[in-house]
Amino acid sequence: MDLFNKLEFWQLMATLLIAYSVHRYGKQNTTMNAVKELREKSDPAYKHIEHLPKKYEELGREQRSLVAAYLNEYEHFCALYNTGIINRSLAKITRQDTIVKAYEEYCGFIESWRKEHAPEAWEQLRICAEELGAEC
Repeated sequence: MDLFNKLEFWQLMATLLIAYSVHRYGKQNTTMNAVKELREKSDPAYKHIEHLPKKYEELGREQRSLVAAYLNEYEHFCALYNTGIINRSLAKITRQDTIVKAYEEYCGFIESWRKEHAPEAWEQLRICAEELGAEC
């Protein structure tokens, strides 16, 4: 009977270890997919706006929409980061600089957009960027 209880304990431990490994691998895989998607979407979006003025007031309606679309890509990624769905350490290593740059570069735009349209616009981006060291 004692051997049976020991065997049960080790089977339980093995099951937990396998579950943890699968979870960890899945989170890492999810993170890398999110990083890849952000890169694939934000890089082309940035090419459309990099030559535009950074101030909200200096942009036309269509130009503002392009900037908003670019920031939305970071908002989605940062929501995953802030909620812990993706591996925060890995995301920080791979995308910290671009998140901080996007936020700092368009901080004035974000503030103006919030005043005119939606007070909570790009809030996940703000939370994430400030945690990573950005200043507005």
